Amino acid sequence: MPHDFTRRLSAQLSADGRRRLEDGEILFRAEAPVTHLYLLRHGCIRLLRPLRHGDFLTLHRALPGSLLAEASLYASHYHCDAVTEGDCEVQYYERERVRAWLRHDPLASERLCHDLAREVQRLRTRLELAHIASADERLLAWLQLHATAGDGRVQLDRPLKQVASELGLAHETLYRSLRRLCERGSVQRQGARQFTLVASPQGLRR
Repeated sequence: MPHDFTRRLSAQLSADGRRRLEDGEILFRAEAPVTHLYLLRHGCIRLLRPLRHGDFLTLHRALPGSLLAEASLYASHYHCDAVTEGDCEVQYYERERVRAWLRHDPLASERLCHDLAREVQRLRTRLELAHIASADERLLAWLQLHATAGDGRVQLDRPLKQVASELGLAHETLYRSLRRLCERGSVQRQGARQFTLVASPQGLRR
């Protein structure tokens, strides 16, 4: 999520507290009642849902300055698990305080709406990918979306296993798809997290 709203939140509303978490710790679980809004200050937190084959689907990967499950402002329960990736620190706000502040700060409400609209765009792209039945083509489309314009390079900032989670694939399936893409010459691999698309990258329509 862009930081415009979170900067205004930090400037205008005092946090109720801070919490430090270690790698792999759970901040909240699906179906837990919503009482607070969380702002990530340090580290990375993934929002996860379990899949039938035993892996997890990554709904969102929050980075510093991001809100966690911002839609929970208007929900009674969380709809996913929030799990830390490395050591993290969050500051939290009592939900009803945030909602009361939004009712009296039109600019903050406008910025939140803007950020949520961009989140809808991101989710639409995820849906487009999810509707690609072939694992090979789904992975290729994802690489195209993340390739640098001009040279087709993709530099990952996370392990391939997490990419598989974002794509709703078992990590073994993703590894096999990546091997096939490399074998047929669609992708070149320079290292564990660096790739180059041989054809000019074409992004999916949003």
